[in-house]
Amino acid sequence: MPTLEDLWTPSSEIKAPTRWSMDIWGGGGAGKSHFIITTAPGPVYYILLDMRDPAPIIKRSGRKDIFVRDLRPGGVLLTEKQVSERLTGFKAAMDQALKHEEGTLAIDGGSVLANLLEAHALIEYNKRRVQNKKPAEDKLPALQRGSINATINDMLAATGASHMNFAITHQQKEVWADEGDGKGVKPTGTFEARENSQIEYGADMAIRMFSRWASAIKDKPAHMEHYAKIVRCKINEAITQMTVTNPTWKYLVSLLADDEDEDE
Repeated sequence: MPTLEDLWTPSSEIKAPTRWSMDIWGGGGAGKSHFIITTAPGPVYYILLDMRDPAPIIKRSGRKDIFVRDLRPGGVLLTEKQVSERLTGFKAAMDQALKHEEGTLAIDGGSVLANLLEAHALIEYNKRRVQNKKPAEDKLPALQRGSINATINDMLAATGASHMNFAITHQQKEVWADEGDGKGVKPTGTFEARENSQIEYGADMAIRMFSRWASAIKDKPAHMEHYAKIVRCKINEAITQMTVTNPTWKYLVSLLADDEDEDE
């Protein structure tokens, strides 16, 4: 029978995690998909919800270990059946990917997923209202968002209990405004409200991606450079607000993982 001491693990024997999760957000063309496709540990099981086709990036990357499950909605106004089919397909794809022992589960289109979950919750809510002889609502009341939060919590729990790395992207636009300084409309440095903040707080690291053209220097032509600003990190708060040029998954993880364990 084990003694009390046998049930406790000393810090010297505790191993660093071998899988990590990242919440990746930014505007269109910021480099979110590029970051995952070109740098995430393979094999990458890529659930596609965002309307942008990642095929050109995948082809240019030359990778042979990316597997795509295309669940793009195909429109803005979806029927009840279409919403249900997308969410059922999403759950099945996620469950299949999480059975693997290595690699990355990537969800490209967290904003679309949030919209599908909200549409499904509104449909179910209005069914109950109609049964109670009440008129249907156009928008889901804040107090009826419990099912959305529960689904996202279940997703985070499932990915956290697996051996897979996890990445999810979100579309988020910067707010532009005229501040009355005579310079017209310009970026304010603030961003539209997130559709859900649970993932940002549940992931090991949240990064904001952006990109811009770099001028030609010497024999290097003008080119696009990608940047990642670390906006939240629950593992190492010291790196919060750090900006990394042309980030890779391996480098960002090196800011989190224990170097000794990584060398071993």
